Amino acid sequence: MKSKHAFTLIELLVVIALLTSAVGLLTPVVQNVQATAGRAQRSSNPDLARLGAEVGEFGLRCSNNLKQMGLGLHTARDTYGPLEGTPEGKREASPEVVNEVTGWLRLFGDWEGDARDLVGKLDRLPSQDLSGEDQETLRRLKESLGKIQRETGSACRRAVKELGLNQAQICSNSRRRAS
Repeated sequence: MKSKHAFTLIELLVVIALLTSAVGLLTPVVQNVQATAGRAQRSSNPDLARLGAEVGEFGLRCSNNLKQMGLGLHTARDTYGPLEGTPEGKREASPEVVNEVTGWLRLFGDWEGDARDLVGKLDRLPSQDLSGEDQETLRRLKESLGKIQRETGSACRRAVKELGLNQAQICSNSRRRAS
């Protein structure tokens, strides 16, 4: 059984590759969320405008974090990439790198929970009070947030499984907000 900080560099490189692909998949989705949230904020419906602002803030936070994560992933790859000369990559990763990677996984878990919360708020919005354009904006927001929820949850679970970590501790969506 692995100790908490005894991950090999190969394991971490696999997780870094998973996270890199997730960042690549999420970037256009987050950009779409931000654009759609901007349309929602211009809505004449005050509830949709308020939720649009909240979704826009979430999108901006995700976008900034994706940029930072991308830089961190490139740094980790440059620092620990090719493992030539090591017997089957059995060199252990430093605790600092492990902490950074598990921090990114926790962030994905938080995003999954935040996206789920926002979709719940959008579901409670009475759609019969919305114009046709606002209903389309609402549908697009839900769709994009659902993609963020699925992609972040999937990436988190795959990476946690690869590292053999306790999923409840890493991808628990523990930072829940009141609706």
